[in-house]
Amino acid sequence: MLGDAFPDQSGIDQLVEGELMANNRDTKQSNQAKTKLAEAQQILRDLGLPRAQQNDRSALTLLALLDMKPADSWPAALARHHADDDVLQRTLRQGVRAQ
Repeated sequence: MLGDAFPDQSGIDQLVEGELMANNRDTKQSNQAKTKLAEAQQILRDLGLPRAQQNDRSALTLLALLDMKPADSWPAALARHHADDDVLQRTLRQGVRAQ
């Protein structure tokens, strides 16, 4: 519950993590979600984002923009969204080949 004051960034992160864990009680789905998060962080590194943007929040944002679920594959995300950004497409394809 937020109450009268808007939470700081740490509070927001805790709320989001609590919601994610509540939605991922299934161990297999939870493991898939953790793997997908790690893969998204690797893509952010591969794209050359500053270290400060290679965090869980940025990785979750990438996953949300691609509408990825824990069991989704990266090729499915590419096919579904027809990414226009050539750099992102190449990076995602390289990451997919490495898996």
